[in-house]
Amino acid sequence: MLDADGHDSQRVYTLGYRMPFDEDQQHEFKALHQHVDKPSRRIVEYAARYINAFLNTVGGMLFCGVDVRWRCKRLDWRRREIERVVRGI
Repeated sequence: MLDADGHDSQRVYTLGYRMPFDEDQQHEFKALHQHVDKPSRRIVEYAARYINAFLNTVGGMLFCGVDVRWRCKRLDWRRREIERVVRGI
């Protein structure tokens, strides 16, 4: 099912596959490497910057775990790390 912009409204992306749309004013991709120190803190920093930008324009979405070739990568996180990001945002 596609939304009004022609994007997949299910928002299910497959590991290793290219995102079905390009990075643009409303879609920001960030790769988070497994060796990054404190990745949850890095995501909160990205979120603060991009959410502010999205709020001052037409809106948008930040995708973490997408590499420079726009392919979906795995983020192996525990529940505690996910909760830390949610609280930080």
